[in-house]
Amino acid sequence: MKKATILGAIVAVSLLGSTAAMADSWQSRDYRWHKKQERIHDKWEREQYKQFKRERAEDRRAYNRWVRGHALPSEYRYNRYIVSDWDRYHLRRPPVGYNWYRADNNYVLVRRDNNLIEDIIDALD
Repeated sequence: MKKATILGAIVAVSLLGSTAAMADSWQSRDYRWHKKQERIHDKWEREQYKQFKRERAEDRRAYNRWVRGHALPSEYRYNRYIVSDWDRYHLRRPPVGYNWYRADNNYVLVRRDNNLIEDIIDALD
């Protein structure tokens, strides 16, 4: 009788252990699958973002064809774009009421009161 009880206990413990092992393997498999899906989604999002940035840069290049008489876009109307050392870049002194701006690969002479482009010079650095 004692042998049968011990044998039954061993069988019960081994069955419980295998069930726990199966549950663990399913959980870890499920976790790995979800992690893989996250990586695929993250990669897709990165690719979409890169594509968006490329298209936006192309649009910006097409938009920023500088033309005399057109207004300087507002994104370039900050002090960081103003060229204060104009003589260093071999630019003429800006007349009173004008500033030189560095916009893309160009130097643009802009009237301060209405932000209209007066002159455009290619920057050959």
